[in-house]
This record gives sequence, structure tokens and C-alpha cells, in this order.
Amino acid sequence: MRRALLRSLLLLLFLFVLAAGGIAALLWASLPEHEGDVVLAGLDGAVAIARDSFAVPYIRAQSERDLWRALGFVHGTDRTAQLELMRRIGRGQLAERVGERALPLDRFFRTLDLSRIAEEGLAAYSPDERALLEAYAEGVSAAFARARPLPPDLLLFGVTLEPWRPADILLVHRLMALELAIAWQRELLLAHLAHILPPDRLAELIAAEDDALLEPVPDGQPQGLGALPRLGSAETVTSGLGSNVFVVAGARSRSGVPMLASDPHLPFQVPGPWYLAVLEVHDRVLMGGTIPGLPAVIIGRNQNVAWGLTTTGADSEDLVRIRIDPRHPDRYLVPEGSEPFRYRIETIAVRGRKPEQLSVRETRFGPIVSDLLPGARGLLAPGEELAFQWIGSRRDDRTLAAGFAIARARDREELFAALTDFASPVQNVAIADRHGRIGLAVAGRVPLRRSPKSHVLPRSWTGEADWLGFRTSDSLPRRSDPTEGFLANANEPWEAPERYSLHPRLTESALRGRRLHELLKAHPGLDGEAARTIQLDLVSAAARTLLPVLVPLLNAARPLAQGDAAAEALAGWDATMAPDRPEPLLFAAWQEALARRLLEDELGALARPLLAARPELLAEVTRAPWCDDVRTAAGESCAQMVAAAFGEAFAALSERLGDDWRRWRWGNEHPAVMPHRLLGELPLLGAFVSLRVPIGGDATTLAVAAYRALGIGGPFPAHHGPGLRLVVDLAEPGVWVVAATGQVGHPLSRHYRDLTTLWAEGRLIRLLPQPSPHVPLRHQRLLPGDSG
Repeated sequence: MRRALLRSLLLLLFLFVLAAGGIAALLWASLPEHEGDVVLAGLDGAVAIARDSFAVPYIRAQSERDLWRALGFVHGTDRTAQLELMRRIGRGQLAERVGERALPLDRFFRTLDLSRIAEEGLAAYSPDERALLEAYAEGVSAAFARARPLPPDLLLFGVTLEPWRPADILLVHRLMALELAIAWQRELLLAHLAHILPPDRLAELIAAEDDALLEPVPDGQPQGLGALPRLGSAETVTSGLGSNVFVVAGARSRSGVPMLASDPHLPFQVPGPWYLAVLEVHDRVLMGGTIPGLPAVIIGRNQNVAWGLTTTGADSEDLVRIRIDPRHPDRYLVPEGSEPFRYRIETIAVRGRKPEQLSVRETRFGPIVSDLLPGARGLLAPGEELAFQWIGSRRDDRTLAAGFAIARARDREELFAALTDFASPVQNVAIADRHGRIGLAVAGRVPLRRSPKSHVLPRSWTGEADWLGFRTSDSLPRRSDPTEGFLANANEPWEAPERYSLHPRLTESALRGRRLHELLKAHPGLDGEAARTIQLDLVSAAARTLLPVLVPLLNAARPLAQGDAAAEALAGWDATMAPDRPEPLLFAAWQEALARRLLEDELGALARPLLAARPELLAEVTRAPWCDDVRTAAGESCAQMVAAAFGEAFAALSERLGDDWRRWRWGNEHPAVMPHRLLGELPLLGAFVSLRVPIGGDATTLAVAAYRALGIGGPFPAHHGPGLRLVVDLAEPGVWVVAATGQVGHPLSRHYRDLTTLWAEGRLIRLLPQPSPHVPLRHQRLLPGDSG
């Protein structure tokens, strides 16, 4: 009996080892291949791909078509699951594989109908441009066909891959444009604030120029702010954008030739949005940051020109109040009378349950989205709806053609000319060329409105929501070769709100922009190392603004119950959010406690997105009547509230981290958390495939690391920051660059996270037109022929 039991146990162990070995072999076999020859139909000639020690591909092609085809192939090889995820999100087909948790996303994107917009948008491109789009799509499809077995994140959800199509490229572009569209979310925030505050109190927060902006809306209580749904993240685009770019003329650079530095900021996730590449065709070399799904070098250089981007936050979308015709509920009111809704039914497949039928109503402005935005119903009178009007829904968008032209540009003027086709998202484009010229221009479509946006949410029945067209490219802000010798932008606005404003009423804070200009003025002989140092600057503009206000109020309330020595340390602190210091942690906790005391009594959940957009507001509200807590009978002074907030923060930190505040470290409580978009929420597995690394900074440092406090005493995980840092000195042939995550999206690849440590430490790698002979390379060739 015992012997039989032993044999059974040994058999079970053998089967377990066999199964584990089979799973391991399957996972190992799903790793992307980076060596050997691949036959690819449609090639004009052989393409050479050499990958360096970080898996950055150096692609050498014989035609422009083959260049983009090869980029599609390496994107499809290294970011298979990421591409499929983006396509399913854009099509509204994610719940089919991951279940009900993806339904909010699917409802949103089915309502916007991005898939059809992308399909119809192909007609805007010339035959030659479509040939380049088709070549890139064929490259992705060829990589998909070789992905057998599939990566584990696709295997786990039973995903099968379809060929990539040119329309999928346009779909990815629209997704990125929507990711950066924040004006409508800011409008919604203002509407919620107007919902609960009298006009004079709201004016104190936003410094409104026009009392008509503060039109009352129906009475109600503060509710959650509606925003673009996300999978695997509670953050929204309203919780801090942030990108930096600057160009320096030769007169202010050490080399005597212009320089450019660019670090775009997006929500942290893994795999990240950026993919590094070097592309060579004939006598042209492109290098820098690409985005899987798009045939373009988004930020980078060729031999003659370098370019970088920040987002403008332009007022390129509206939430339009629609009033239903009381006599005909299938129609809505417009100045001419009424128009019929256009109806369609979307069937959303959901894993594990029956499909959902979604009824969508369309207007001349866009689809009705009232039920997709939490809290939006409370802003509307009976019989009203909200429609979403957005530049990205237009079928004549030619932004990808602008990308092809940018890659070919030989100087600043040719790159300026290429921006004429740039439509969405509206961007600040910084330019430097080898001829010594620099420039900064806004590129994209900014609507011309019939009337000023005198109401928080424009009304369909008055005509104020109508767009008359778009500002011409030459009417948008542009600067060239300034006398100060540099141009810079950190998302701060170019124009004040006006009738045909570039920016929404609630613009991005200018705090980072001021710091960037301060540092550039202090570096008359800039080189690559100095440019990198500026990108890594950890001085908190918020701390520099708040501490001169808060410290005197804190001193007025002394003696403190506890933390007196810590308060002294904060008073002498230089506002640097260094990961190895305790003062940033004290400041962050104090800021969180004070925001809750000063604003949440009246603003509730709206306080957080408001302060994310304008952190300096906390200094402006440390005065009556904001300091008085409306929830209590006593009248609190500002000094009392500031001191109470500090005591609360110190106590909360002490409870979590111990009494010796000198041993507290900002980096330990403020890691960059990069969740895996699909697997990040799964127990155990999510922790393995997601990345977490201690960093410094906050939302107002140039090295942006926007966080959301999980309590007054933390932790304070960073969710948003620079996914890419790039520095170009046009006196040299290459670029210095790093991405926040590795090149390969497969969690078992050694290139899944190998760049992350370099990124967290502020280091860059060098890309040259040709790979270094001292670096071991893996070689792959794409050969023309019949791949079927």
C-alpha cells in the first residue's frame, strides 16, 4: 500500500514537472526572434536589421517603403501584445477577451466610433502616402504571422491575431490624440465647480475674465469628475500632463551648433509607449523615439534637423449641451429649429456573459456621451444631454502625412511647412537645424467658434457650440531665432483666453515653464550634460510657491504639538524633491493634509483634479474664507489650519514609518509604478509583470513624477512622468536617449525592463547612425520573396 502510494506521488510529481516544463518551453518559444533571415512579400530589396545590447534596431533599407515596412516588422515583433491591445481598445472590442471590467472602455470607444472614423480617414491620404501606410501595416502583419506561440498576455486571454491594416494605424493615431485631449475634461471640471460654488468663489479659483463664464447650473452635490475611462488605472488625463522641450541656438551652446532636448510625459505603464529606433534609407538617417503602431519618428532627428514635442492642451474639443425637442423626443434643438438624432446599435461581445446592446445617438456635433461620464447627469437640466465634439473625429486629418514630411525635412523651414498637414493632437513643435536656426510652433487644428465660450458648457440651441472652421497654420503661435538664444515650453499657454483661443479657460500651470526658463538663462554655454541636468531637475515649483506662504503661518501657530524640528528642516529646505531626503515626504504629506482641510469641505472630490491642474492654488486659498471649515461651528484661522495640517501629516507619517523622521526617504514612498496594462491587476502575476522603481520629483519638477497620495501619510506612488528623454547636439551625428521601459513587451525578455534602471538613475544611451563596433549585435535580414 505504501509503495503504491509512493509510486502515485512520484507519478504526480513527474506529471507536474512535465507540465511545468511544457509551460516553460511554451513561454520560452513565445519570445521574439531577433536573428536569422525572414522572407517578406512586397519588399523592394533586402533590409538589414542589427539590434544592439538594448535591442534597439538599426534598420537599413533601400527604399522609403521598405523602411516603414521594416519598422512595422520590428514593432510587430517586439510589441505584439501592445499593438493588439491598442487595436482592441480603439475598436471597442476588449471586453470580448478580458470580460466586464473592460466594458466602460468598450462603451466609450464604440460610442465615439473611432474604428469607422479611422477607416474613412484613409481617403485623406494620397496614393503614395497610402502605399507607405500599407507597407508599415504589411510589416506588422508579417511579424504577427510569425508570433507562434503568442506572448503570454495574449495566450492567457485566448486572443487570436488578425492582420494589421492601414486603418489600424489611423486608429492608433486617434487613440494617442484622444489621450492628449484634456480641454473637455477641464470644461467638465469647471462645470462641476460651477455646480457647487457661487460665481465669486469660483472666480477666486480660476480668475475668470468674464462673469458669464460662471453661469449657474442646476443645484446639486459634488460628484466624481467624469473622464476618459482607463483599464488598470484610476488616473485620468486631468491629473497632470507635463512635457518639456527646449532648443538652444549655437550662440548659447558649447559646440556652437543648435541643441534640442525633449522629454514627453504620459501615464506610466509597461510596456511603455516609446520604442527607440535608428532608420537609414539612401543618404537619410532617422533616429529617436517611435510609437508602436505609427510609421513615424515622433521625437528625434535626421542629419539636418531635430524636433521635439509638448502638448498644448489646446481647446480642440467641446462638451455640448444638447436640449431634446419637447415635442419630438427623437430630435434636438438647434438655432434653425430642430434636427433628428442619428441612431445606431453597437453589439459588444463580453467574455463570460451575453453580448450587450448599446444604443448610440449622434448629433451634428458628435455622439451623446452623458451616460458615459460619471456625475455628468447632475450637471444637466431635465431634457438635456451632452455631446462630444472633437477635432479627431474629422475624416480629413492628415497628421501621418505630416510625419512623413517631417522625416524628409532638410531644414527648419521645410519642417515648418510639413506642419501644415498636422491636425491632431495640437502640439508645440520645437525645431533646430544644422544651419543654426531654431523655432517653436503650434501645430494642429484649433476651432474657430461662432461666439466666445461664455458658458462652461456651450449650448446647441443658441449656436454657440458651432465651429466655423479652424485657425490657419500661419495664424497659430510661432517663434524663430529669438534674441535670448533659446525657446522652451513646459505646457504653459501661449495665449490668454479669447474668442478664438488656443487654450481652454483652465490652462496648465506655468510653474514648470518658469523653472525651465530660469535654468536655461543660467546656462549660457549649454552642452549635452547640462541639457540632461535640466531634464533631471528636482526643484519643486509647488514647494517654492507654497513654503513662503505656509511657513510664516506655521510659525504664527507655534509651539507645535510635535514635529518642531521637522518644521525647522522644512523652513530651510531648498525645495528639491530628492529621493534620498525626508523633507519632500514631509512636504507632500503636509500638502495633502492641507488640501483636504482647505478645499474638500467645499469641493469634495473636485479638489484633487483642480490642484492637479493648478497646484499653486493651494497658496492662493490660504486666506479667508477658504480657511474656515464649513463643516464646523468654529471659525478657523489660516494659521490654525496650516498648523493642524502639519501636525496631522507628521502624525500620519510617524505612524507608518516610525518616529525618526530623519530616516524617512521620499523615493521609498514615491516609486514610479508602471502597471502592465492587461495583467497588472491580477494577484501575484501583476506584481511580477509590473515595474516599480524609487524616484524623486513631483508634478511640478522638470523631472515630472506626478503622484496620487493613498493617504495623508502616503504612500505617494508616481503615475505620470517622462517615458522618454532625448538630447540632440547637432554638432554630433547621434542622439542621447532613454525610455522608461525596455524595447520588448514580452515579460520574460531580458529587454523588458533593462532600460528602467538607467532611466530612474537619469542616464542616457547613445544612438549613432551606425551601431558601435564594440557592441555585440544580433543580425536579422528581411528578404524579398513570397512569405506565404
